[in-house]
Amino acid sequence: MSVVVLGRNGQVARSLRERLPDALFLGREQLDLEDLEGIEDRIVAERPSFIINAAAYTAVDKAEEDVERAWRVNAHAVKAVAAAARSLAVPLLHLSTDYVFSGKGFAPYGEADPPEPLSQYGGSKLAGEREVLAGSGACHYVLRTSWVFSEFGSNFVRTMLELGATRDSLRIVADQYGRPTYAGDVADVVAAMLARWQAGHPLESGCYHFASEGVTSWYQFALAIFEDAGNLGLIERLPLVEPIATADYPTPAPRPLRSVLDTRRLESALSWQPRPWREGLGTALNALVATPRSPGHSDEAPGATRSASPPPAALPMKRSTSATAQAEERFLVFGAPQIEEEDIAEVVACLRSGWLGTGPRVAQFEAAFRAYRGAQHAVAVNSCSAALHVSLLASGLEPGDEVITSAMTFCATVNAIVHAGLVPVLADIDPVTMNLDPADVRKKLTARTRALLPVHFAGRPCDMRALCVIADQHELKVIEDCAHAIEATFDGQAVGTFGEAGCFSFYVTKNITTGEGGMVLLKDAAAQARIKTLALNGLSKDAWNRFGADGYAHYDVMESGFKYNMTDMAAALGLRQLGRIEASWQRRQAIWEQYQQAFADLPVTRPAEPDANMRHAYHLFPILVEEAHCGLSRDRFIALMTARGVGVGVHYRSLPEHPYFRRRFGWQPENYPHASHIGRSTVSLPLSAGMSGEDVARVIAAVVEIVSPAAAVRSSM
Repeated sequence: MSVVVLGRNGQVARSLRERLPDALFLGREQLDLEDLEGIEDRIVAERPSFIINAAAYTAVDKAEEDVERAWRVNAHAVKAVAAAARSLAVPLLHLSTDYVFSGKGFAPYGEADPPEPLSQYGGSKLAGEREVLAGSGACHYVLRTSWVFSEFGSNFVRTMLELGATRDSLRIVADQYGRPTYAGDVADVVAAMLARWQAGHPLESGCYHFASEGVTSWYQFALAIFEDAGNLGLIERLPLVEPIATADYPTPAPRPLRSVLDTRRLESALSWQPRPWREGLGTALNALVATPRSPGHSDEAPGATRSASPPPAALPMKRSTSATAQAEERFLVFGAPQIEEEDIAEVVACLRSGWLGTGPRVAQFEAAFRAYRGAQHAVAVNSCSAALHVSLLASGLEPGDEVITSAMTFCATVNAIVHAGLVPVLADIDPVTMNLDPADVRKKLTARTRALLPVHFAGRPCDMRALCVIADQHELKVIEDCAHAIEATFDGQAVGTFGEAGCFSFYVTKNITTGEGGMVLLKDAAAQARIKTLALNGLSKDAWNRFGADGYAHYDVMESGFKYNMTDMAAALGLRQLGRIEASWQRRQAIWEQYQQAFADLPVTRPAEPDANMRHAYHLFPILVEEAHCGLSRDRFIALMTARGVGVGVHYRSLPEHPYFRRRFGWQPENYPHASHIGRSTVSLPLSAGMSGEDVARVIAAVVEIVSPAAAVRSSM
């Protein structure tokens, strides 16, 4: 079998050369796509059994002037390529772009969404797509991707490195959002599609979307480039990067503001999980370290202009001694959120829009979070407590039904069960994982048990395999409390998608924050509709529908509901936080690993490492401080940490320790020995993506200074 690839030196073509060494690559010297009359004959002469078109005119701004050339290469030449494929009756795979969309919508674009290009480049690429889909015959594929970068050629990453090496400051557009995608990952997908065809199991003809995991802005992308390049030594100093609006950086070709691609169709067809774009960035930068090149300039860098007078303090890469001294003096707040300039800019933009309540940003946040977790439906609410409450109400449970949950969780978990008219039943936790113990769950089953409410404590997934077996055997509903576990997976499946509902928290201390907020993920459309009604006073229409541009719409009160809806101001913050969730996860993972190593020889119990079949969300780093081992009590340890300027948390005292629950349900701590023991000795150390290396060092130093002397005194007694 012979494969012909049109294009040789572009980013994806270069990457394909490494993956398809036996393919014939036709660059401009071998096949000039501007010579329309010779294209079909040249391809047919090679007698390929599979054609990949990775060639294109990609100068977005120049295309506004050089219209004829852009359309000749991106549309008319593609028509000739499609004719060659039809003549040979062979498959054609054509690469395209997210710029076929306007970016005016809030939800990620699926393959069936109507294109609306804003530029000549986007229009010419769309015309080429239509030639492939209508005129190529046999199998034909259009593979759209977005914000492609690599170590090769001209692209945003290499442009940023070039400008960052020569300029003191840069101004980068912060209100355009997409999914940066490493060219090598695109090449991997192309190779996988080819392999499926070779194996006799080709994908269905048509259009597919592929992009790396995660949504970000050009501004945040630039910050990540400089951070990672600085750590690798690719750039000697970090320029000041300032966010600007698209309106402040006019370009000949308008860009889509939100060209986020929905990639679920391809992921399902290939059983493919895109890796985070930050990982692809690391691959590209490491390749540049291994084979240094002079970064080339690209027309595709949106808004890279010199600042007139950058503040000198922004120029050095390392902090000054005085800055370090100031950091040592300030109190390190436990769970302080990481708030970036793009977060502030998006909230300000929301305020200026005039739409502050539930509206377009909430809809966009729901769609983005649903896509991130791979769920079918999502409803944004104003807290995880609200999410749990309405999920239980919408689950079909009857008053008096029993719900089994963890004995060590925040009181909101049980409060939601009580407010739903149900009966909470506690099961003890596993002393190693600190999660709900399936064996004890079985002991607590009764004839009235109707649901399980597992809590993914500290970000570690529960044993969902065992719990789902119990649920299936006894026909129980499963409502997941995922307040700590936004990024977590178990057996490759996102937590929050195992049962009827998954409830998430965006409280200020959580892995992403909306100030206050929550989300429900659901499998059932009817449950989604009821939760939307319950969350807005039982109304049949929310404010977005009632007060939209189409005019006022009357509503009906369907049932007695609650005021649980999320606001657009909260969603504005959440959208930007979600865009860098993977980078934040990587930072918390690094801090977790530093803590594990630093405390390995101390007489404290460290959290268990995640099993191979799970992804830990690294929300909390709880240690057990036991006087018998350390020589001081947990509360004394907390007082000493606070005296050193380090805030800590307690997650949690077991629920039977609280007077109300003892009075109401007769729960006694001794009946839940693991939860009670851990709840009396647990301390959570700071674990935030916003922590600097100095912050982490302060925490480690404080723990070592406090525990080591106390343990030494204890051992000498």
